[in-house]
Amino acid sequence: MGLTLWWALFCYGGDSMTGKGTLITTATTTQVFLGAGVLKRIVVGETATGTIKVYDAITGTTSQVVELNASIVEGTYDFDIHLKTGCRVISS
Repeated sequence: MGLTLWWALFCYGGDSMTGKGTLITTATTTQVFLGAGVLKRIVVGETATGTIKVYDAITGTTSQVVELNASIVEGTYDFDIHLKTGCRVISS
C-alpha cells in the first residue's frame, strides 16, 4: 500500500547548507543532497505504514545509515549523522 504519511528530513549538505527540510509523502526514492553533509533529524507526522531507509549514497542501496521500521509513531528522531557521499532516501 505504500506510505500514507508525511515526514521531513532536516539536513545540511551538498548545495543545501542552509538546513532546509525535504518533505516526502509517498513511497519513493529521493536524493536529498549530493556530497558531504549531515542528517540532523527525521520528523514523522503520521504513524508510518512502510519503512524509511537512509543511505550515504547517490545510487544503489549500500551504505545504509538509518532504518525506521513500519509502524514507527509520530515524532522527531534526531541523528546528527555525518554523510560523505550524499543523502539518499528510500521509503516503501
